[in-house]
Amino acid sequence: LGKPGTPEANCSDPITSRVEDMVQPTTAQIIMGRALLEAFIPSCLTVLIGPWSDANGRTPFMVIALGGMSLAYLCWGFLALLPNLNPFLFLLASLPRSGSGGSWALYMLSYCYVSDVTDERARSFRMSVLTMAIYCSLIFGSALAPVLIAVQHSLNPYPLIFFFSASLLIICTLYTHWYLRESINIDLGGEKAFFKWSHVKDSFLTCFQRRSGHARAMIFLIMASLSINVFISEGEGAVMYLSLREMFSWQLSDFSTFSCFANVTSGLGAFAGVWLFASLLGLSNMLVVVLLFIIRTARSLIFVFARSGLDFYIGAAVATFVSAYSALCRTEISRMVPRPDLGKVFALMSFLESLTPIASTPLYTLVYQLTFLEYPGAVYIFSTALCVVALILATIVFILQRIVRGDCYCPDLTRDSHVQTID
Repeated sequence: LGKPGTPEANCSDPITSRVEDMVQPTTAQIIMGRALLEAFIPSCLTVLIGPWSDANGRTPFMVIALGGMSLAYLCWGFLALLPNLNPFLFLLASLPRSGSGGSWALYMLSYCYVSDVTDERARSFRMSVLTMAIYCSLIFGSALAPVLIAVQHSLNPYPLIFFFSASLLIICTLYTHWYLRESINIDLGGEKAFFKWSHVKDSFLTCFQRRSGHARAMIFLIMASLSINVFISEGEGAVMYLSLREMFSWQLSDFSTFSCFANVTSGLGAFAGVWLFASLLGLSNMLVVVLLFIIRTARSLIFVFARSGLDFYIGAAVATFVSAYSALCRTEISRMVPRPDLGKVFALMSFLESLTPIASTPLYTLVYQLTFLEYPGAVYIFSTALCVVALILATIVFILQRIVRGDCYCPDLTRDSHVQTID
């Protein structure tokens, strides 16, 4: 990637700090543009997809989302074959992913699917398994990309990587279409049209309706804490590689190794955290979430005061169990909402989460561009402050649950009597 208009002589040594400082702002802008493009359209679609899936099934849009992601990687592969291409044109490849709902729709429907086919006792465990599977895929990708680059002995190894990713997504699309059984009983008399204002209206009315035991307030506080954590993750993801290059002169292989380590610890922590804190120790879900947000705050502080790459490894190790918060928060929300309304509530939650990159990526990018020459780790101070806010919100939910005890949970326990067993 080179900055448009940069003289060729300045690009002869891509590892000099002067060239690095010239390229990084353009790289940050492209990362920001992609994040915005893949956030705005999916955020609007999730509000429609959730209510539609409550009546028409989860799997149709899972197939559509996977198909759009497959097409996006195919486009990236073909664009990577073209020499001397303006790097901003790669943003066009994100359009199929955005128009199909992308990963936001896929994750939302996956969590709805897990909620459909499990009872309350096993739900947090199953959701943690799903979270662990996501991290395992990140580990696989981070570990395999440098290997594919090394074995090609080519100046342009990226087309193979993109085409390989597209082939994996195509396999997932075909498997979902042909072999994944539908998790709900489809309402044959339900609304079949997708672009209907009633879908948006139903989502908001369902989420804002009054519930016993301050459940409505708890749902929105949990949604806010989840959105803040996505805000932090998306923002840091946009600038972490650049900041580590500036702070410790890391190359792609160094960052890939760190990403693998962080994903391994997070993947194991998502599974082991639910088992250790909720199952073995018997702690309530929200108490565990409060403890995990305290740990995440400590992680951000370690990054702020990092003096070597080892400090980032220590921070990732400290935050091993933090990834379990997502499964626990979604489990709590599913216990407060009747099963027929899960898609609507999860849709609004995904809508809020998918909107966060629109604000987080430009904000983190701006902070990084203003500070990377003097203090590349300044962005993690901002992360620390946001972690404290999420911690306060989770603490409020925990206190409210202690006050109302079990009154906040949905009394309609019959929803679990209709759970299907998916082999």
